[in-house]
Amino acid sequence: RPAIIAFTTAGLTASQLIVRKFARIKETGCTTHDVLNAYHVHNGYLDPRDTLSKTIASVITLGMGGSAGPEGPSMLLGGGIAAVLSRKLRVSFHNLKRFFLSSAAAGVAAVFRAPFTGIFFALEIPYMRDIEYDVFLQAVVSSVTAYAMFVLICGPSHPYASIKMGFILTPNILLFSVVIGIIMAFLGRGFTALYGRWRKYAISLRSHMGSKGSVALSVIGGVVVGLMGLVDIRCIGMGSAFLHQMMSGGYRELVMVLVLILVLKMLTTCTTLNFGGVGGLFIPTLFIGAVFSLAFAEALGLTPLEVYVAVGMASMLASCFKMLFTPVMFVAEVYGPFSIIPVSLAAVVSYMLSGPVSVVSPQFRHRIGPKAVAFSELLYTTMETKPSVLRRLKVRDVMTTHVVTINSDVRVKEALSIARRYGFTLYPVVDRDGMLLGYVSMDELVSLFEEGVDVPVTHALKSAVTVRHDESLYEAGQKLAESGEDACFVVDKSGRLMGMVLTKEVARILLRILFT
Repeated sequence: RPAIIAFTTAGLTASQLIVRKFARIKETGCTTHDVLNAYHVHNGYLDPRDTLSKTIASVITLGMGGSAGPEGPSMLLGGGIAAVLSRKLRVSFHNLKRFFLSSAAAGVAAVFRAPFTGIFFALEIPYMRDIEYDVFLQAVVSSVTAYAMFVLICGPSHPYASIKMGFILTPNILLFSVVIGIIMAFLGRGFTALYGRWRKYAISLRSHMGSKGSVALSVIGGVVVGLMGLVDIRCIGMGSAFLHQMMSGGYRELVMVLVLILVLKMLTTCTTLNFGGVGGLFIPTLFIGAVFSLAFAEALGLTPLEVYVAVGMASMLASCFKMLFTPVMFVAEVYGPFSIIPVSLAAVVSYMLSGPVSVVSPQFRHRIGPKAVAFSELLYTTMETKPSVLRRLKVRDVMTTHVVTINSDVRVKEALSIARRYGFTLYPVVDRDGMLLGYVSMDELVSLFEEGVDVPVTHALKSAVTVRHDESLYEAGQKLAESGEDACFVVDKSGRLMGMVLTKEVARILLRILFT
């Protein structure tokens, strides 16, 4: 068992060295980020060096005990091969992104032997609250083909073939499905926040430790993962065997032991993917949902256990990945149609309550226009080439403190007079204490005025993107890119307005950084 530490340390260190030596984008971590970055920023292009090196690194991470998912290398290979072939075959410019994303989703369909999961993955993964419907036809063809070819070559075996579910749907099952969905919304947000903090912590350590910091962090991360594996070996690796036992409903364990496994799995996953490992987050997220729901059902004496495990997996996936149909389809393809109603109910509740927060990035909230796409490409290109400069610059260095505000009790006619005087296109709305409530735009005010409506400006209030003055320019840029807004507003801890940052000003700074 002590050899576990040597394996995990060697795995994370080797993965880090391979990526830093051979990849163009020298960042390890969740491969869904690479897929989304290529899709949103590079028009569906993934450099062959990234495809090959990160696929190998992912296999090493998984094989040596790192906590990650096998969909990672499958997505990279599918998307990377499509990116090269589509350009060799001179596929039209507008179809490049579609072929890339549908081929990455085909990797998901093949590795899970679940074609409908692959189809809906392609439709849902680019956005938190939207559907990429343009890719539907390509996703159907690629996912079904990938599934058929995998079965033809490897046989019809399924990773969870022995799972059979049949039960009578009762009000009790529906009630506790909703309860699990509510809990998973907050557990998913907690895991997302933990993963984000771990990433910031790793980046900060790497910048302070210099050029050899990445390798040193991989060694530290490998030792930490190995030590947690010594506490309970089920928290490291893919965990497929343990996950299968939980999904089949035949596994029993003390509730406190399950809680320990849950905490350790969250920590090992965050450490693996932020300290040098490469892989997916899909399976670890399912694992966390399954462990919690099993502990919940065991504590309350609920049966059948496999129903609640299915509900927990789907709702955790919906919370973390901001996908609604994909988790339902995955569970339905694994368990059969009996599970759809309670699983759908829990997934909807978790999806709605967890809010627009995702464990993967860049996953935009909605489909964005051409200007926002151009800004996103500029932001992420700068981040790839000069990350240290972008992280060193703070919001306070670029924000403007001379902001014209409108009080919340001001009416439309008076607000237009203010707008006529200053000539800006948007204005933050504050209360009497200077607390930011949102913002109003000129076009909304003019529309209300033309309708002859003279109401308080709060009737035209829009939600504002907010940042703190000590956040990095990259973090502020991410929020602007994902929202598609023209500005974000700087607030203090209490929510009082301090200033604002314009998207066009950030773009000007990014161009200066990029070409200096």
